[in-house]
Amino acid sequence: MFLPHRQGRPRLLLALLTLAVVLALGLGCRRDPRPPLRARNGVLDLAGCDLGGRPLRLTGPWAFYWERFLDPQVFQDGAGPAPDGYLAVPRAWKGLSVGGRRLGGTGYATLRLRLLPGPAHPPLALKLTGVASACRLWVDGQLRVDSGRLAPNGDQEVLAFALQQVPIQLADRPVELVLQVSNFHRRDGKLPDLILGRQDALAAGQIRQWGLALFVIGTLFVMGIYHLALFLFRRSNPAPLFFGLYCLLWLGNLLCVRTSGWAILLFWPTLSGNFLYKTYEFCYFMAMPMSFQFFRVIYPQEFPRWVAKGFWILAGGYALLTLFGSTLAVSNGLPWYHLASGLKLLITVGALGLASRRGRSGAWIVLVGMLVLGVTSLNDMLNELLVIETPLLMPIGMLAFLLAQALVLAMRFSRLFGRVELLSGRLGRQNQVLQAEISARVRLEREVLSVSEAERRRISQELHDGLCQELTGARLQCVALQGGPGGDPGLARLGVLLERSLDRAYDLAHGLWPVEHTPEQALVALAELTQRVAEASGCLVDFQLERGCMTCSHPGIPALGRIAQEALGNAVKHARATRILVRLDCGSRDVACLTVQDNGQGRQPGATRGGLGLRMMAHRARSVGGSFHLEDRPDGGVRVTCSLPCRARG
Repeated sequence: MFLPHRQGRPRLLLALLTLAVVLALGLGCRRDPRPPLRARNGVLDLAGCDLGGRPLRLTGPWAFYWERFLDPQVFQDGAGPAPDGYLAVPRAWKGLSVGGRRLGGTGYATLRLRLLPGPAHPPLALKLTGVASACRLWVDGQLRVDSGRLAPNGDQEVLAFALQQVPIQLADRPVELVLQVSNFHRRDGKLPDLILGRQDALAAGQIRQWGLALFVIGTLFVMGIYHLALFLFRRSNPAPLFFGLYCLLWLGNLLCVRTSGWAILLFWPTLSGNFLYKTYEFCYFMAMPMSFQFFRVIYPQEFPRWVAKGFWILAGGYALLTLFGSTLAVSNGLPWYHLASGLKLLITVGALGLASRRGRSGAWIVLVGMLVLGVTSLNDMLNELLVIETPLLMPIGMLAFLLAQALVLAMRFSRLFGRVELLSGRLGRQNQVLQAEISARVRLEREVLSVSEAERRRISQELHDGLCQELTGARLQCVALQGGPGGDPGLARLGVLLERSLDRAYDLAHGLWPVEHTPEQALVALAELTQRVAEASGCLVDFQLERGCMTCSHPGIPALGRIAQEALGNAVKHARATRILVRLDCGSRDVACLTVQDNGQGRQPGATRGGLGLRMMAHRARSVGGSFHLEDRPDGGVRVTCSLPCRARG
């Protein structure tokens, strides 16, 4: 399908791409060199902590009050009721033992953390991220964050995705943080992530997250629209359709997911959390079979049809659950879909590896991009399932996969363009050979025509100088033998026959090679030809001439005379016409146009090819650079048209 190519340069480019992705992953996953600072039994001591550098995550056990919305005032001066236990933030409360029973994922609670003051700090802020429920945050009794609507049951709760940053003052006294959370829409009850740091550092980090996410989203949009446009121009290949839809589905997912910081809220801040959750889950569910179908189109032998059907059925069921089910039902089924997605990743990597070993075009490049995407996807899935706590890396993996696909696409286009250039070169050379053959053929046709004219001239001369002279001598001898008006009647009849034969011989000699062979003389000969045909056949022949020049010098006019002669002969002998119009128009256009039309019986029904005369007329027209056309008239008869370009318009 493609031209042979050198593998070294693409492999080097891909190696550099992989190195860049690995470095990006390493930078994204680098650890804080400071020793971890964690809360102990609901108290976090900031003594000796420098918050002027990197922000600090408020991790560790918080005081946990199950199924209670406690007023922040009860915690003034360190007082308050005894907690039901301690829960490590930002972990989920699912599985926590309270009062001898293990908690489920749904419910509501209050959490408290007491910050002990440390050294003087620059202006600080507290950032909440990863909130996928309803929550309120109180700082020293003041409400700073109110996301969604808290409720002790799922009917009254309103889901919201919060990403907020509020200023905080660390004075010489402790600061009380009270977090009220309710969760009846998610399966795990995961708590939000709280980060403390300088206001400018937190804002810069959030801008970096949005910038990377929007860059990947923009890349997905361009790639999606580009591949859909490719499909519209070439619908026989559905691979661009599936890849374009795959890109747009991931675009919708990244816009609405925590990985991008819910970037869609930058444009539509009033969207509900329920809508965002169902949107990104629907896009995630449908992206899996779409990518497998794309690989199946480009590598049909390595990707089985029945596996693709299975993924379509699974994704369709989850998509229907997302559209018509509750968010809690979708959340409960999400781990099983993650398992199916991991299985699909293994099948895809194995199939791409097989395609690469078989030498499929671009398979090894897509394999590397899929490996990077698979690692980052696995990281985010395990993070979603609360198995690990790592940065979300999906945008980086998606960018690597898109770059790999773009590299494959560029390689394919490069080879196709090379193939087109090679074929264009071959076609150009073949055209040159063909043009040379056409020129030789035209030259040969002209030579044949010249030889034919010479032969006609020779036969005409032999008729005129030989047969005509002998007939003249025979006629004179016949007259002499007759001996006057009262001679032998048989000799008189023989004399009449010899006279008629002599006239026909002269006409035949004149028709084979008329003396008027120049353009101007050919016009006169054409007029005489129409007159002779009218006298010999008895039909009405009307000749019309429209001049464009005072003296005609067109070299093709004699050929038009020959065509008119043949057309007149056909009209008289075969069409049995009673009226013939011969018109030569050189005055109204930049062409010399000959028209011969009759009112005869026309061509026979079903006839598609003409005889030798028609082919000779067409050949004569082509030999002088003209066009020949034969058509049946609506009212009966035939119209013959021959047009020659006229460059001597005057």
